[in-house]
Amino acid sequence: RATVETELARTRAAAVRDSGAFVGWNREHIQVQDLVFRHQTKAGLDIQGGHYITVTGCTFQHMYHGITSYGSHDTYTNCTFSDILATGAQLIDDHSTFSGNQMDNIGMVPGAGETSWGYIGVRMIGPDNAVSDNRLNNIGYIGITIDNNTTVEHNVVQNCLMTLNDVGGI
Repeated sequence: RATVETELARTRAAAVRDSGAFVGWNREHIQVQDLVFRHQTKAGLDIQGGHYITVTGCTFQHMYHGITSYGSHDTYTNCTFSDILATGAQLIDDHSTFSGNQMDNIGMVPGAGETSWGYIGVRMIGPDNAVSDNRLNNIGYIGITIDNNTTVEHNVVQNCLMTLNDVGGI
């Protein structure tokens, strides 16, 4: 592991696009699977009004947001998020599911994340969502934040409030 980190430190990378993948307004039934997103300045995956989007087995590393979404009936499963400066998954969705994901080192650099509410592992806003079976470790602020009739169950949230300290893990 130390060899990999040393090699990454020597490698220079630049982002030429804000997002690794973009899903536009009213796009439906799109599957994003087994992709690696790195070094995006906005988000690895940016969903702007898509419906029935399935994101499975993807890796989001060294970027601002992992996923930003304004959609419905979307599914995010078995993805890995690490070293995200802002919020790992910001999902302004309805009837969507975020499950089986691993998040590490989200919002851990003071001043590098959002200027307003942020540094969050999963932020899921909208009605009838589910957040389950995720593992979150080393989160700058809140591990999971939800509203509007969202089910949260079987998540492991460790080491939250590492950057800011006036709330809780969920």
